[in-house]
Amino acid sequence: MATIIEIDNLTHIFSDGTKGLNNINLTVTSGSFVVIAGSNGSGKTTLLRHLNGLLLPREGEVRIEGVPVEDDLLAARQKVGMVFQDTDSQIVGETVFEEIAFGPENLGLDRDEVHKRVTAAMKSVGLAHRADDRPHLLSGGQKRRLTIAGILAMEPAILVFDEPFSNLDYPGVLTVLRHIVSLHEQGHTILLITHDLEKVIYHADRLVIMQEGRVVRDDIPHHLFKELETLGVRQPCASRMGYQLQSWLG
Repeated sequence: MATIIEIDNLTHIFSDGTKGLNNINLTVTSGSFVVIAGSNGSGKTTLLRHLNGLLLPREGEVRIEGVPVEDDLLAARQKVGMVFQDTDSQIVGETVFEEIAFGPENLGLDRDEVHKRVTAAMKSVGLAHRADDRPHLLSGGQKRRLTIAGILAMEPAILVFDEPFSNLDYPGVLTVLRHIVSLHEQGHTILLITHDLEKVIYHADRLVIMQEGRVVRDDIPHHLFKELETLGVRQPCASRMGYQLQSWLG
């Protein structure tokens, strides 16, 4: 598979002098599903905000499909769609339709193309029947699906999710997870931050662990399960039970 994201020697220092990222080197191939985990303050969100120029590096470079993000912010933001943990902060439209249309309209697309994209995005996340509703009337899970639809209407190649299951009940988690898995099956490259590996790790093909602004592990998920607790990440219960069963069976 072709490389779609290249991160070389990336360092980020915040205005107060705190080093948020320290010499990150990472590549992501097109169509992969990467889960990024680590304790609070490890740099996960800071890293992903560099993918579309929400943050810019102090040192190093981030390239999307070979083009440095800093050289073309508009292209980067079209290619990399981000769904944040706090959905309310991401919603700006008066209605569901207007919210999803916001991104395509800012790309300068004509009215017919915007309408086509919004209609397709609403249908894909099951919100077509709520087109004229105000976003604040939606449930937490529906708001999360709304933000996903808004990103899909931009037709990005890469989808980034920051704690997508936060504050959702069990049915909401299942619905959002199904959409994420479906998007991956359709060919999107997925990067997902989560504290709770249990929900998503068995759909991922790669697990990246961060500590203190560095990547400390990067491997196939099940290769890292035994190390997770020492790295400040809770091991999925199912994997722990699997190891116990294996030991019992000899």
